[in-house]
Amino acid sequence: MTGPKIVVIGAGSYVFGFGLLYDAIVDHRLNGASIHLVDLNLGLAKAMEGIGRRLARQHGVTIEFFTTTERCTALPGADFVTASVAIDLLRRWRIDREIAEKHGIHETSGECGSVSGLSRTVRDVPLILSICRDMERLCPNSPLLNVSNPLSRVVLAANRHTKIRTVGFCYVALGGWWTLARMLGLPAERLDVLNAGLNHFSWFLEIRDRKTGEDLYPRVRAEASPDTISPLALKYLKETGYLCPAGDSHMGEFVPFDPTISVEGGGHHGRPEEREQRRAMLLRIAAGLDDWLPLLTHRSWERPMDYVNAVVRDKLTRFDMLNVPNDGAIKGLPKDMIVEAPCEVDAKGARPRKIGALPKPIARLCTPAAEAIHYAAEAAVHADLALANKAIDADPAINDKQAARAAFAEMLAAHTDVLPAWR
Repeated sequence: MTGPKIVVIGAGSYVFGFGLLYDAIVDHRLNGASIHLVDLNLGLAKAMEGIGRRLARQHGVTIEFFTTTERCTALPGADFVTASVAIDLLRRWRIDREIAEKHGIHETSGECGSVSGLSRTVRDVPLILSICRDMERLCPNSPLLNVSNPLSRVVLAANRHTKIRTVGFCYVALGGWWTLARMLGLPAERLDVLNAGLNHFSWFLEIRDRKTGEDLYPRVRAEASPDTISPLALKYLKETGYLCPAGDSHMGEFVPFDPTISVEGGGHHGRPEEREQRRAMLLRIAAGLDDWLPLLTHRSWERPMDYVNAVVRDKLTRFDMLNVPNDGAIKGLPKDMIVEAPCEVDAKGARPRKIGALPKPIARLCTPAAEAIHYAAEAAVHADLALANKAIDADPAINDKQAARAAFAEMLAAHTDVLPAWR
């Protein structure tokens, strides 16, 4: 084939896998590409292959597909690698949540912050690093396009401790654009928004009318209410003057727990029965028994194939948000910290927009959050309890540090089967 070789690790993901195929085939028509679908569940990988072949036939796009359970079979010579992976996600998330509650620790999500987020970090950072180590041997020039959480922490570890250029994709902030559009009575495409900060904790620094250039923030501050935005976002809009678009369950991982905020962590992963229904749907669609159109209503917001298209065709493309090394984009944060910021991408890769210093109220919130990200990533890389304790001390979402230490120790014991370095 004459096009790029794309390896998709975690291809059986109901949400991520189909969206990636749709973008590669329908949106970007990557004729000549080869897509290698890797998943521990070979049946799901083959289902995605079947769906991909249907899409390619219907849209007249020539693409080769391969499936395997072994990533090292797929990686040699890859031009791009994507990853959507976790270790036994839902079951271990529930274990951590129960342990945290036992120690009196209440969390909004337990994904990218607080003590459950730290536990997930020490499990999933080594997983991402193992992928990067294989890439260093088999496809050293390929970037890793990652959607795996805890995103800032795994991307930071990969860029610091391997030679693989790793970019993080998370578009949860898009939900804030739609909220703004409803509040202001404008089409979402009419909004010109500057979004920057940390993943799941980025902020709308500017909100303007794309047509007139009008600063819309005064209207947002005046019209925001419990009827228009979520409670935690409203609370911090009043305190800082700026809006965090990530939603309560995500931004709640970076601030002290607020018992007045009602959130349900982990819900976006889907209940087991929902996941089984999704798998059954994939198999029917792959077999040609059902139409694939319903999958569009559940597809991932993230668009790694937009990045692939920009690089392969050397087409300068603006991304409203990517997670990349700071490299001076946001003053006051470390150079290698992973920041969420607008980027331009072409054949040379991603370049973040120079934001300058964050507004002081936002900087006061993001600085300790970035420190917690740093220590958590390093603790995971080195299997170092002292660094994990520093992450707990730095984490603004953890009120009771002593209880968090005890909970984390119990979490380590609960997951010892997948944490050999911590034994």
